[in-house]
Amino acid sequence: MNNFNELMELWDWSLENLHDTQMKARIGGVKAAMPTFDYLYSSLLAIMFLKQTDNLSRTLQDPKISAAEGNEIAQDVIKCISKDRNDKSFDLFWEYSLRKKDQLRIDSPKLPRKRKIPSRFEDGNHDNHFFPSMPKDHYRQVYFETLDTVIASIKERFDQPDFRKYQFLQELFLKVVRDQPWDDEIEQVCSIYGDDLDKYRLKAQLPLLRPTADSMDYELQKFTINDLIKFLQSLSHCRKTAMYEVIKAAKILLVMPATNASSKRSFSALKRVKTYLRSSTSDSRLNHLLTLHVHQDKVDSMDIIGIANNFVERNDRRKQIFGHFTERDLCKKLSFSHKSTQTE
Repeated sequence: MNNFNELMELWDWSLENLHDTQMKARIGGVKAAMPTFDYLYSSLLAIMFLKQTDNLSRTLQDPKISAAEGNEIAQDVIKCISKDRNDKSFDLFWEYSLRKKDQLRIDSPKLPRKRKIPSRFEDGNHDNHFFPSMPKDHYRQVYFETLDTVIASIKERFDQPDFRKYQFLQELFLKVVRDQPWDDEIEQVCSIYGDDLDKYRLKAQLPLLRPTADSMDYELQKFTINDLIKFLQSLSHCRKTAMYEVIKAAKILLVMPATNASSKRSFSALKRVKTYLRSSTSDSRLNHLLTLHVHQDKVDSMDIIGIANNFVERNDRRKQIFGHFTERDLCKKLSFSHKSTQTE
């Protein structure tokens, strides 16, 4: 929308200078569609609703987000979008579309050609199907259908049996720590993971979470799943033994991440690591390179000098060649490698 006129000029230039007939046909189709009100209205409608869903998608890709938190954010987005489901909001959007039409010198809105609705889409007599008499009535129908589709798609994504099972397990831990009723959650979790968890021992050990976390200065009302994992990892061996059934439930929680963003990023990293120059890299070496690439935050915190010395000390020949690494030696090696790479 911001580059509408520039794009139209680009299409005219392309049709005059390009020789690829297939590409010219595609450009001609886009050039013919853009000056229509349908194209403008659909684009503005997409901008209006998809900016909310795009923000939701970006938020859900955070690897630290929990299932319960993701569901809460999704419900907030649904409420935000639902506020525009009224005639007043449509009238404001309609006026904005007409102003935009005049700015871009686009054709006026028109009614689509009447088409007979298939019988399978009709409830009752299909001869009585309603056809809008004014363009505004037609575009009002498109507005509400689009809004309902967006809301239904978000609800469908989160209203799934498997997601609910996972959410019960997360909410169980959070409600225990926040001193909220958790009877329903424990029943659901034990009915799902009954073969892996001992219900009697789990119910006995869960109340230990809150006082133990409180003694370690955790802010209980803002306790998150990430806090829970750090808290359980920091426990002493004695306390882990006292809450071994809770530890077992937490391990089940870690096996199933709330989002698949981390795994998707790992697959995306493959095309950056396995380039054409590394096409013959072995699987073992490729796995090691990908592990270092994906977990760069942990790699940056490692002691490179200690790792180099450990590598050298494992072999007598390496000891003779390299001796003992220092930070100065490593800088020389890295500097030489960088210069040789630039030369190549």
